[in-house]
Amino acid sequence: MGRRTRSVPPSSAPAPFVDPKVLTAQLKDKDDRISLLETQMAAQQAGYEAQRRLNH
Repeated sequence: MGRRTRSVPPSSAPAPFVDPKVLTAQLKDKDDRISLLETQMAAQQAGYEAQRRLNH
């Protein structure tokens, strides 16, 4: 049985080079999306709280 280890990449495949500018842009985009989601969740939570107070 010839089992090949998948964890070791072939030496012919170099590590992909990522432009730092692209990386930074992606990180910033992710930060923006996270803060937007947090804002939406906080607003939603506030809405639930207000509704609970009205209903009780």
